[in-house]
Amino acid sequence: MNAGEDTQSLRKIIEFTRLISIFILSIHFYMCCYMAFKRFGWTAEITDRIILNISKTGLFDDLLTPKLGSLILLIYLFLALKDEKIRHIVDQHIKKGFSMFIYDYKFDDLSKIAYNNLLQYQGNYAIKPKFFVIDFDKIFHRCNPLDPESMDDFTDATESGRTIMLGLNKDWSKKSGDFFVESPINFFTTR
Repeated sequence: MNAGEDTQSLRKIIEFTRLISIFILSIHFYMCCYMAFKRFGWTAEITDRIILNISKTGLFDDLLTPKLGSLILLIYLFLALKDEKIRHIVDQHIKKGFSMFIYDYKFDDLSKIAYNNLLQYQGNYAIKPKFFVIDFDKIFHRCNPLDPESMDDFTDATESGRTIMLGLNKDWSKKSGDFFVESPINFFTTR
């Protein structure tokens, strides 16, 4: 299964989860307001029989359970959407032929996605791309992400070093100027 089919399947699962959540809340609303619906003539015998059978599942025994069930489904939906958008950006950039520096905090989730997309879209690159993994626990490759030939002066190295180090530790951006923040950035820059 390629990345496109994975994305389509994930979207179908997300849509189905959203539909289930809306269905649970709709049934809950119908059951809570049944007397008002009956008074307005908005009920039907077939709907009443279906709702009666659904209510026997135990999900609608009290007021809190259906709301909690729907909330859990929506939280799952939110987490799935968040993860999908990260994957979409990786897929989109590789498809366009961009080079990337990916910090995979759930190693090797994004790395596998990036590698498989790179294999799929390697024809979009003028020069055949290479894939490198930098891991501090296991040595896969040794490389310098800062190509000295592309740096015109020390300012380029400083800005690149700062960008990479602040990207690895988001808290450092709040402590700009601190010795324990600037020291590793300067050390990284000089290497």
